[in-house]
Amino acid sequence: MGKSPELVAAEYALGSADVERVPWYAADWLADGHDGPRLRELAGLDGTDPPLIGELLPAALAELDVPIPSAAEASDAWFAALAQRLLGGEVDERTVSEQTSAFVSWHLDLEEVWRSPFTDLHALADEWDQGWGRGNQKLAATVRRLCRDHLLRPPSAPRLAATG
Repeated sequence: MGKSPELVAAEYALGSADVERVPWYAADWLADGHDGPRLRELAGLDGTDPPLIGELLPAALAELDVPIPSAAEASDAWFAALAQRLLGGEVDERTVSEQTSAFVSWHLDLEEVWRSPFTDLHALADEWDQGWGRGNQKLAATVRRLCRDHLLRPPSAPRLAATG
């Protein structure tokens, strides 16, 4: 299943959108009843022209009334979508820990990323299956708690669906 326009906008804001897949997401959005000339043009591409896709994406998102968020909003949305996947049973705690650690590594220049829960999850990613540290059960409980706490806190931005 494709990604929601909001999640693609967040990934675009962070410079981590899978540009080659964007035309397929755009086709899904058309199939879901959205329309617009830039969206149709984007959906008609085959993914082999990343500069053109990157040029069309903001206009297509604007046709969908989906703003491109700030880095802080995009970081929050990225983690909220991952936390929702964990609590919905789609991924496990280790996956959340590893994906968050990778996210932090890819976005070291964003101050927003260095705020909890990113820092906490990045720091514990190396503890899985090791003879030192908290042990896997405690790590899993910590990851779940951080995800729940993140989703329960007052939102700084609208929560984004992982799929749509």
